[in-house]
Amino acid sequence: MKNKIFTALLCSSVLALGACGGGHHANKHASLSYDKGVDSALQKAAQVAQDQGASRESLLFYEELYRRNPKDVLATKDYTKALRHAGQVEKAEIILEAWQGKDVSLDVEYGKVLLALGRFPEAQNIAHAVLKKDKDNAGAHHVLGLALDANGLHAEAEKHLRLALENWQGSPVPVLNNLALNLAAQDKKSEALALVDKALIYAPHEEYLNKNRALIASLKGALSHKAPRPVAKPS
Repeated sequence: MKNKIFTALLCSSVLALGACGGGHHANKHASLSYDKGVDSALQKAAQVAQDQGASRESLLFYEELYRRNPKDVLATKDYTKALRHAGQVEKAEIILEAWQGKDVSLDVEYGKVLLALGRFPEAQNIAHAVLKKDKDNAGAHHVLGLALDANGLHAEAEKHLRLALENWQGSPVPVLNNLALNLAAQDKKSEALALVDKALIYAPHEEYLNKNRALIASLKGALSHKAPRPVAKPS
């Protein structure tokens, strides 16, 4: 049923472009308008699918958009992000590796892919390179904080996670969650719980936040490799 809905959405958006015509130049203009219209329809369909939790359909739309525009930064970012969320991180890595150093936003996405692959030193290097170009880049601070945290450098990681939160745009839930985990690892339980509570204001129905809060509340000491780790959500 969902496939039919999204296909209908795409087709209706594309068919609406059919009223073009008249001569060589007009056809050329119509072709350009048609291409832009199809891209716009794909982008809209992908977003609708994503908002409705249809991640598989969303990935297919982003894949088609990337296939049509392989040199476009936004199309590449959307597609590789969708791949990462779908667990296809190796495929995302191959695409982003070719872009390394060419665009800051894609470098940050590459850092997230490296985190997902458990390659924390490489993720740190990518984040440092981005921060040399843009010292306030929230995404790079987030990646760096998570990489440092994974290596047990909690105090240093906290600084970067706080900088990420300070400059974050959009929903702060992922950073609040990860900063809370970082503070719990440093035996700062009350601060950690306060951050999870703040995240729950933004996303009260997120199951992983409620689980994290319950687990942090039950802790009698700092998180360690011996203690059960709450559910991290890097991005």
